[in-house]
Amino acid sequence: MKILNWIWTVIKSKYFAYAVVVLITLFAFGQCKSKQDAIAEKTKTEQNLVAANDTAKIYKDKYDNTVAEKTVLILSEKELKKKNKDLYDKVTQQNGSIISLSTTILQLKQDTTLLRTKIRNMSGEIVVLDSTHFKVNWKMDYVWDSTNYDKYRGSTFINITSKNPLTFKHNNTELTYRESQIDLTFGEAVVDGKYNVFVKSAYPGLTPKSLQGVFIDPNTNNNIKKLMKKQHWFTGFSVGVSVTPGYDLLGNKFGITVGPSLTWNMFNW
Repeated sequence: MKILNWIWTVIKSKYFAYAVVVLITLFAFGQCKSKQDAIAEKTKTEQNLVAANDTAKIYKDKYDNTVAEKTVLILSEKELKKKNKDLYDKVTQQNGSIISLSTTILQLKQDTTLLRTKIRNMSGEIVVLDSTHFKVNWKMDYVWDSTNYDKYRGSTFINITSKNPLTFKHNNTELTYRESQIDLTFGEAVVDGKYNVFVKSAYPGLTPKSLQGVFIDPNTNNNIKKLMKKQHWFTGFSVGVSVTPGYDLLGNKFGITVGPSLTWNMFNW
C-alpha cells in the first residue's frame, strides 16, 4: 500500500509532469531527425538523377572566362562502382581516402583570326647547309594575357631545285620546342540547390568536351566521419551552474538544487 501511495505521490508531482514533457520532447526530436534523414535521402536521389542525365553547361562568365559546369553524383564507393565504373576506377587509383573527384577532357581550337591578333614575336634565321640546301630556324610567341601564353620553336628545311628560274622546294618542317602556360580553375559550388563541379579558364579556344564528378557520400566514409564527428562519450570535466532534481529521503519529497558544479561528463548530446 505504501508503494502505491508513493507511486501516486510521484505521479501527482509536478516533477513527474516535467519528466513527461522531457520524454515527449526527446521523442519529438527523434521523429524530427527521422524526417530530416528522409528529406536528405530524397535530396540525394534527386541530385543523382540530375547528374546522370545532365550535360556540362558551358558559358562565359563576367570576366570572359570559359566556364564548364555540371551536377555531380553523391554516392558511396560501393554505389559508384555500380553507377559509374569509369569514375570508380579513377577513385580507386588514388592514394588515401577520396572525398571528391572530378575529370574533364579539354579541347583546344584556335583559328587564323585569333592566332594573327595575338602573335607577339615572330622571327627566323637562315642557316646555309650547302650550296642548295638551307634551314630556317624560326620562333613564334603568342601571349593571350598576363598568365596564358604559348612559345613555339622550329626549323624548316628547303632546297634550291632550279637556279634559272630560281625555284625552291620545301623538304620538311619540324617543331623543336614548345612551352605553354594555361591557367585553370577547378571548384565546387551549390547551384540551384544542386552540388556542382566546375572548371574555367581565360585561355582562348580551350573548351571542356566532357566533365563529370563524384562526391563520396560522407555518411559512408569513415575518414570524413572522424573529421566531422563530435565526441559524445567521456568528454572530461566541466565547470558551470547546474540544476539538479532529486528526492529528499529524509523529508520524503522531491527537490531541486541550484548552484555551481564541477562535473565529469560521461555523455554529451
